[in-house]
Amino acid sequence: MRFIVGAMMVIFFLSGLGMIRYAIGRAWLVFRQRRALVRTTGIVLRVERKVGGIGSPGPGRSRGNTIRHFPVVSFEGPDGRRISFQSTVGDIGETSRYRTGQPIAVRYDPSGKIGPMVDGWGAIWFEPLIFAFAGLAFIGGAAMIWFAFGDRILGR
Repeated sequence: MRFIVGAMMVIFFLSGLGMIRYAIGRAWLVFRQRRALVRTTGIVLRVERKVGGIGSPGPGRSRGNTIRHFPVVSFEGPDGRRISFQSTVGDIGETSRYRTGQPIAVRYDPSGKIGPMVDGWGAIWFEPLIFAFAGLAFIGGAAMIWFAFGDRILGR
């Protein structure tokens, strides 16, 4: 039993470190490239609707039936060719604030180090923040295991 709990603690700790390392690397990349990101206007081609996952339940919905909307956007790149992408940040609810044909601000990296994104604070910084918080939660979980079972893990 102590080996299983000890392995869980180590796995939680290493997973947390990995998530924090990724978050720092991604934040540093975005921070370095932020001046190179080109602003342009794209057009919403369609809105992808996904059901399930996160969010609080609304009236008449269970927790697993959260509706999320992600815009698929197209814009013209520097060489004149059309670039399309699905945003990683959308909205939650029965209806979306995105409409087909709607103009939308976009940022993209001409060097291709960072994928195109909807121009907004959340689209730029959400991913590193979520990974940092998740990493801290995993490290906190490892610390809780240590404080609760540390003596047993060490065989004392």
